[in-house]
Amino acid sequence: MMDKVLLKKCSITNLAIETNEDWQYNSENCSISIRILNKNIILCKNTGKFRLEETIIFSNIIKKIISTYKTSDNKFYLFNDFIDVKYAPINARKYYINFFKENQNSFEALVYYNVPPFFKLSITLTKKLYKFGFKVNVFKDYEDALNMINIKYSLGINLSKNLKKYIKDVFCEVSGLRVTERKDWKKTSSENNHSAEFKFIGKNILYSSIKDISNLDNILDFFTLRKKVINSFLLPQEPFFEICDYSKANGNPSKYFRIHFNNNMNKDSHRLIGYIAFNTSILIKLNLKVIFSLNKAAYFVSIEKNYENTIIKAVEYTDRHSTFDKNELNIISRTDWTLDFINFQKTGEIIGNNILHTIYSGLFKPEYSNSVFNLNEKIISEKNFDKKGYFIITGIRNLKSINNKNRKIFLASLKTFYLKHPFEILIIYGIDNKKKKYYRIFTTSTTF
Repeated sequence: MMDKVLLKKCSITNLAIETNEDWQYNSENCSISIRILNKNIILCKNTGKFRLEETIIFSNIIKKIISTYKTSDNKFYLFNDFIDVKYAPINARKYYINFFKENQNSFEALVYYNVPPFFKLSITLTKKLYKFGFKVNVFKDYEDALNMINIKYSLGINLSKNLKKYIKDVFCEVSGLRVTERKDWKKTSSENNHSAEFKFIGKNILYSSIKDISNLDNILDFFTLRKKVINSFLLPQEPFFEICDYSKANGNPSKYFRIHFNNNMNKDSHRLIGYIAFNTSILIKLNLKVIFSLNKAAYFVSIEKNYENTIIKAVEYTDRHSTFDKNELNIISRTDWTLDFINFQKTGEIIGNNILHTIYSGLFKPEYSNSVFNLNEKIISEKNFDKKGYFIITGIRNLKSINNKNRKIFLASLKTFYLKHPFEILIIYGIDNKKKKYYRIFTTSTTF
């Protein structure tokens, strides 16, 4: 093996990046380029179409790097730049997942950035379906990814003064999430002792801070600005979690505060995941407990001691209620993409540019089979899915159990449909324990 070659320094950390000729691969289908930073951050730049053959080569290179740099007390952070990755068939994806399951003790985190919408969806689903012994994260770009990992895992990488200031201003030092601030999201007035401030941490955690909780005009200003911030940052029905800092608040919450607090929270109850108050005085804490008990909120409420405890809990709850980014994945549904029999229903919709999402409910019967797959054909033909490859996600949570004969008929129809309109992958969710054994048998008898 040749000696390591030092490449140009990392533009973010100013550290040298190491590589090796054995860590590179090029073919007509794809290219693989792997480097290492700080002895424990593996940087992967892959392009093109990844078949099983290339995935095995990639995995073997990672194994070599781990064996070379592994020590008794270190684990690796694997960074994946996905900007030029085009496609990976199901057998390659399965091998990729199994590789990380078998070697999960070697990794602290798996990090993706520059990820196209579909791959982001695929990563999100994989995180839900498989429980790895390490974290899986998706970020906007290399700079975001490296800054967050450095903060979240306390890597101790020395950064320039300018970069440290950038991180402090832009990233939450506890969670590593990006912080969004705007000048028009703050309001201060020295004349009437009033201040209000809002930020968004990550995609949907609203930080708020209020000073005057007794004067009606100031309270109205606070909730008016709050509404403006939410509407300017989030989509109309997009969920969010609110954390409110009461460290500047003085006095006893007035009846105006209690009334407008309840009114505004009730208006947002359909999308509010939770509300946590922190840095509260004893008096404010007692008043908030009364408000929470009287309001009977459908969302999570809590009072925490400090910001660190608050943001950790907020991140946990938002992760549980995470949804796909509607800015990137448009959803199209139509009334003629539905079936409605007496005891059986099916709906279909398009997610993004190449995902067919179907939902089954009720009791399936053999006579429904043609209608079920004719509806699939109608949707994919109208969207030209056959020409560009597509994926199917199917929900069966409300599908009643069917007997063995009907299962065989459904499976035969699905295989026939696959031969006419081959898809890349079929993902089924909403499977209870009783149904799992049938779907394990189902997966062993299919080619997709």
